Amino acid sequence: IALPEGDRLYNAAVLIDDRGEIVHRAYKSNLWHFDDRFFTPGEDFQAIDTKFGRIGMMVCADGRIPEIARILALQGARLIIDVVNLVATARDPKDLMNQQYAFMLPVRALENRIWLVTADKCGMEGNCAVYLGRSIVVNPEGKIVAECPPDRPEILICDVDLEKALG
Repeated sequence: IALPEGDRLYNAAVLIDDRGEIVHRAYKSNLWHFDDRFFTPGEDFQAIDTKFGRIGMMVCADGRIPEIARILALQGARLIIDVVNLVATARDPKDLMNQQYAFMLPVRALENRIWLVTADKCGMEGNCAVYLGRSIVVNPEGKIVAECPPDRPEILICDVDLEKALG
């Protein structure tokens, strides 16, 4: 979301608990393409304690930067959530692909031995951008264990055992 903080605007993600309260904000630091025309880069990465365990959050292209996931893992995150808008191209929706989804995010999970969850949107926006879809859950071995389709909205439910993360 575009989140104003004082006189700055951040490309951000928020974590909302089961009471509807915002318990964490993550600000995108790796501003991609034309992001810097609108947003201030984030500079802080914090893992937080939740009733499910210690988790961290990244925003979109921050998943391309190994150090961001590493900082969160070193702070004890057993699960990292990456909220993304990954774009892709293909003639057939089942062939949509993106490097961050296919390679980088599974490697972030494997390098840090953590669970990684990615939430992406699907479909075409503004008749100009096609989104990958394929929200995923990646285990600490870097394997995708659950995935949404590329061509339709879907809610992904997957049990994860945070004790299996080594952090």
